[in-house]
Amino acid sequence: MTVMIMMLLILVVAGAIILVTALSNSSTVDAVAEKQAFEAAQAGMQQALNVLRGNVDDDKISFKKAATLATSNKSGDWVTEPRLSNWLDYSYPAAKPDRVPLTTPYNLYSGLAYSVTIVAPDANPLVSPTPNPTWIDGPVVKPASGVKPGKPAWHPWNCGHCSWDYTHCSLYNPPNSGTLRSDGNGCRHKHCIPPSGFGAAADGYQRLVVRVVGYGPRGARKQLELLVKRVIFDYQPESLLYLQGSPAGGDTTVTITGTPRVKFEATDEDMTVIGVTSDADLASVQPVIAIKDNVLVKAKGDEYEVFPLDDRPKFLASADAARALMKDLEADAQVRGRWFTSYPIDAGTQRDPEFTFVSGNTQLNGNGAGLLVVSGNLTLNGNYKFEGVILILGGGTLNVTSGGKGRIEGNIVIAKYGATGDFQGSVVNLSGGELEVKSNAENAENALKTVNLRVLAVREN
Repeated sequence: MTVMIMMLLILVVAGAIILVTALSNSSTVDAVAEKQAFEAAQAGMQQALNVLRGNVDDDKISFKKAATLATSNKSGDWVTEPRLSNWLDYSYPAAKPDRVPLTTPYNLYSGLAYSVTIVAPDANPLVSPTPNPTWIDGPVVKPASGVKPGKPAWHPWNCGHCSWDYTHCSLYNPPNSGTLRSDGNGCRHKHCIPPSGFGAAADGYQRLVVRVVGYGPRGARKQLELLVKRVIFDYQPESLLYLQGSPAGGDTTVTITGTPRVKFEATDEDMTVIGVTSDADLASVQPVIAIKDNVLVKAKGDEYEVFPLDDRPKFLASADAARALMKDLEADAQVRGRWFTSYPIDAGTQRDPEFTFVSGNTQLNGNGAGLLVVSGNLTLNGNYKFEGVILILGGGTLNVTSGGKGRIEGNIVIAKYGATGDFQGSVVNLSGGELEVKSNAENAENALKTVNLRVLAVREN
């Protein structure tokens, strides 16, 4: 009996060990599958951000286009939510695909995949016309032509679905006064009553919620949700070197000492070489450059141009606008790991341009490509080549010093301002070395594509 009892105890312990081992193996497999599903969701997140940043074969990608069903999804897509199928390859399963495979060949047991859904939380709702509208002052006679006219100035909101002349709406006094009838009578078509916020100035697509589901082996799923904000960086390069001045003007300075060899060349007829913001700044800058033989300004079009307020970059409409842009750019750089305190070794290539944000003063003495943003002063020194757009915003000083030979193919924008207050005069110091700045529209376009959104938050559901 003693032996039997001992054997029974041993069997119970052994069974417990076997059960724990089996559960441990199962838990390990499930944990690995969940980790792989999380990595698949991260891959889908990066692919969605890549589309939103414009790194696709569509130069006109926008937040609105990405969040609108008809433009986000390709023709014939069976899903009724925007999911970027115009740019992402949903191919599994063959009938009614619901995910983008990351492994080839893909199968449910061991493969990785993801899916994306786009939501615009601030978008204004649209209204559809009511099939059987009611009225107070009689029926509406539709013109025989049936041609939808343009919206007249007197119309109080965008009633774009109307297919007849807007002047049928006698609720307002047509055709041009736009005043409301005092008797309260007039057209009472339901579709003529706009919802709250309809036709507001903001387009409602400043922010997007990007939901990404990652699919791992053995049915594992992970969902990430991102809130992204559109960075208003609407910049059309119109001058090779743009020098923002103060409101008073006349304090933008260019100093030339020593024997620098500098050449500014704009090869596009629509590109000005040096742009300033006042006649006083032009009078201050142009004579200094003109009297020096070792500084050459060459252009197919104008060599100098004074940009009025309406023609300046939008982010330089005011010092506050510049500070707001820099705040967005810096936050985005920190999230993406592109925030530095000195010029980095990896500053991009022409094939793979990068967004680089340098806080404070720095020295460009190596190669790079993309968008370089400097919040302090920038010194060009040594042998270097940069292909893209350089923003020197804040410190507002460009120094070209002795030593080496440099080349910039793109555009430079300089603006000087403090933590508060208005713009001050930009500063350019040329004291030595060789520098050639030449326009390149393709480099500038590629630079702007490196940043057009900011990730505000990421969470796992």
